[in-house]
Amino acid sequence: MKKGKSALLFRLLFIEILLGIFCFGIVMPQYTQGFMASFIDKMNRAETIDEPKILLMGDSNVLYGVRSDMLEEAVGMPVVNMGLHGGLGQTMCMDIAKDTINADDIVIALPAHYFYPERVSDPSLAWIMLENHPDLWRGVDLRDYLPLAEGFPVYIRKAIDLWANDLGNENSIDDLSRGERNEWGDIIFSGEQNVMPGGWLSDNYFVQNVEPDLMDYYNDYNDFVVSKGGYFMLASPPVIEPAVEGQEEVVEIRQKQVEAYINFPFISDSAEYVFPIEYFRDTNYHLNNTGRVIRTQQLIKDLKAWREENYNSGSI
Repeated sequence: MKKGKSALLFRLLFIEILLGIFCFGIVMPQYTQGFMASFIDKMNRAETIDEPKILLMGDSNVLYGVRSDMLEEAVGMPVVNMGLHGGLGQTMCMDIAKDTINADDIVIALPAHYFYPERVSDPSLAWIMLENHPDLWRGVDLRDYLPLAEGFPVYIRKAIDLWANDLGNENSIDDLSRGERNEWGDIIFSGEQNVMPGGWLSDNYFVQNVEPDLMDYYNDYNDFVVSKGGYFMLASPPVIEPAVEGQEEVVEIRQKQVEAYINFPFISDSAEYVFPIEYFRDTNYHLNNTGRVIRTQQLIKDLKAWREENYNSGSI
């Protein structure tokens, strides 16, 4: 009986090993030219800069909403746009990027809102980014492993289908391809025309709630950045005007809620990031080319004010 059980366990283990080799050694990767793989390039840039830099952390509102070249020129520090996708939540990319943070770096978190769960939101999407890239896996928090395990079947079914039909790792000529990022990690072209019906997504309302677990994460992240000799702060996301029309005070209320939780600077006045629909592109968080310039100009103003205050106080 015991020998039978041992033999069964051995066979199961052998099958699992074969499946692992098949999935991780043969099928993967299948998304090297896609949107999510661009995080590899962002990490490479961040790792190869050997002077104090600015890391912009967040979701696609950062990817589609900042001109890093303008920020770099105005502040005199190299910039890396680490923004990617809200489906990942806010913490996974920030965890992975920890290895790139050095003394005197400035790390700015710019989430689209403050109600994200603390851990990964869409694990099957995370797999598309991580695949079998060991340099990314090295930074994944252990608390994300369970949701990643749950999301693996969805990812691997799609990956096997791409592999079987020889359709994986294909490049597309649109903003969903890896190549449509500039050297800083920004989207190359977001267009000018607002393509949303009515100019905004009315069902995508202003998120006023603040998630305490996310704020705790940011406080812990601040402690980590400070331990490396760097500086951590929050800056405001863009807010589309119709979402707060007639209740403009909610923008200030939300910022005060956030500031009550955090123990590091919030360098923006969020009311200055409420923009008309003419500055947006295809979602309530994605800016068009003009909007990107306007938002970046405001971010430059905020960051310069923070630096001036801290230089004058002798903090940096």
